[in-house]
Amino acid sequence: MTEETMNQSELSKEQLAERQREIHEYYTSQIPFLQTQKEYETLITELEELELRRMMARMRMAQIMAPAPDEDESEDEPKKPRSLKKN
Repeated sequence: MTEETMNQSELSKEQLAERQREIHEYYTSQIPFLQTQKEYETLITELEELELRRMMARMRMAQIMAPAPDEDESEDEPKKPRSLKKN
């Protein structure tokens, strides 16, 4: 870098302090919006978790109410032994 460009890229103490103040003001002004967004995201997450719990409860109830796999087969029909196909 040449000496002229180095002087342009370096800030004086006053300019640096002003820049830091501007950055601080910007971040401070954004805090209410970020808090609102955090509250929104938290509520959405809680709603999704409740929906998932409700769905899981329905699945459990369906499994409880479903007949056992052995009950589906009729006791009246004797089971035939399976044989291999003959050519």
